[in-house]
This record gives sequence, structure tokens and C-alpha cells, in this order.
Amino acid sequence: MLLTSSALLTYVSLVLSTTSVIVFGTYLLPKVFVSLMPRQNLKVKYGAEWALVTGSSSGIGKSLVDKLASQDINVVMVALQNQLLDDAVAEMQLKFPSCVFIKVGVNLGTPGYLERISEATKDIDVQLIFNNAGFMLTGFFDKQALSKLLLNHECNATSAMQITHLFVTRMLTKKKKRLRGFYILGCCLSAHSFQCPLWSYEGVS
Repeated sequence: MLLTSSALLTYVSLVLSTTSVIVFGTYLLPKVFVSLMPRQNLKVKYGAEWALVTGSSSGIGKSLVDKLASQDINVVMVALQNQLLDDAVAEMQLKFPSCVFIKVGVNLGTPGYLERISEATKDIDVQLIFNNAGFMLTGFFDKQALSKLLLNHECNATSAMQITHLFVTRMLTKKKKRLRGFYILGCCLSAHSFQCPLWSYEGVS
């Protein structure tokens, strides 16, 4: 049975309105909610002087560095050693001259990165950890080289555990009051405040 023009118009309107409700409820409404949440100043909240951000040469990682530095927090910038990292460090240093930026150019998928990070941070107390680095592999699993899959797993998962373990151990050894870890890969970062803590760890002073 063919729909009349009036019924067809009603049907199309219903589909469009339903789609609008879904979009508003799942995308726009959360963004509005996050924008209304109070801004968090991590320097004030945790007394943090230093943060470490992986994948900090571009995208979310670079935005995290910018936000941290705007709160007068020094940042260890960890990313692949290339021109992108050099430019990002230079840009942040120019924009925030009162902050200190330590550059650690490493590949989080290959051995040796933890030792480099440990050496670069041995004389400072890192209290905020943002394990942001990661990359995606596309295509069928069986078509990927095993070496590439293992590199992907190391960068996206294992490196976060190793880096976090390094600084939690240091914190407990030095009996520092707080260390907060944030795993940011693939989640939404508000332009106004940090809103994505997926886990945290607090030591006993």
C-alpha cells in the first residue's frame, strides 16, 4: 500500500525528530553537561608541580600539555622523537615561559623507553601521569604482521602500566602524599577543564 504525501511527510518528520533526539541525548547533552562542570585546577587541587604526558607532540596530548602549563604545572613531554615533538616543545616554551618542559623522545612500542623516561625524571617529582599515547591498526588481524601487533599492544597498553608503576613506586618510596594517573586515550577532553580521570592512586603519607 502506497503512503499518501501527508503520511510520508509525517513519517519523515518522525524519523528526523527521533534522530535529533538521539544526537542531542548522546552527543550535545553530555558536552553541555561537561561545560557546566566546575573547572579543575590540578596545581591547586593536588599541589602538583610536575606532570608527564605521553603522545604530547600533537592532538589530545598537546592539548593536555597546554592546559597543564596554563595552570603553571611543569610538563615532561614524551613522544616519538621527530620534528613534531621539537616544534611542540618550542611552542609550549614560548607560550609559557615560566614553565619548564622536559622533552623525552622515545618510541613506546620498542624496548628502552622506560629507562629513558626514568633517567629524564630522576631529579623531579612527577605527580600527574597522562598515559595518552596510542595508535590504531586497521584491517584484518591475520593480515597484520605479529611484530606490528606487539608494538601496538606495547604502546597502547603495556607502556601505560610500566610508566605508572615507575612513578607509583617512586611516590611510595619517597612517601609522597599524592599521585594521580589519568588514562585519556580516546576519550573526550573538555576545553574548560580536565574531566577524564579513569583511575587514580593515592599513597599514604
